[in-house]
Amino acid sequence: PSEFWSSLKSDNVLSGFISRMIVTETDVARPPRNDNKIVFDQTPPELQAWWKSIKNLANTLSGNLLGLAASPIRLPFSAKAEQYIHDFDDNIVTPIIEHGDKVKSVLYTRAFEHISKIASIVALSRSPFTKEISETDLQWAIDYVEYSIALICYYAETTLADSQDQSDHKEILELF
Repeated sequence: PSEFWSSLKSDNVLSGFISRMIVTETDVARPPRNDNKIVFDQTPPELQAWWKSIKNLANTLSGNLLGLAASPIRLPFSAKAEQYIHDFDDNIVTPIIEHGDKVKSVLYTRAFEHISKIASIVALSRSPFTKEISETDLQWAIDYVEYSIALICYYAETTLADSQDQSDHKEILELF
């Protein structure tokens, strides 16, 4: 993580650059190279059938890119998930944006965007034919996005520096 964070300045966080990202940590430097060179000369029929059904599903729902080559699947929230996201926004996001520190305010401004995308992925992973995002899908997404925000806040506080002096100071504090 030090290489990523040490290359950033506070403007990268406050400008909204970092808030467009979902950050996670891993103890693996990078995934191993995939040496599997098998190329299918024909798409398996099961995959073709699945893709056709998903494509047909996408055409029955609304989305902001309709009419383009790629028809996105846009999933609505279930009634319980809709209430849950409104409660999250009213009780967590709005107070942070209105009264929180600058870093958290910037990060939580994009929280709904990340949550809705991840909740869609979780819902479609559970069942590619689902028609809505459940409360469970939404909770998983909220937990993941809040983890990412906490991670960004931690590294912004402990590692991110605008000068070499500030960097040295934070490095010394990290030793204690």
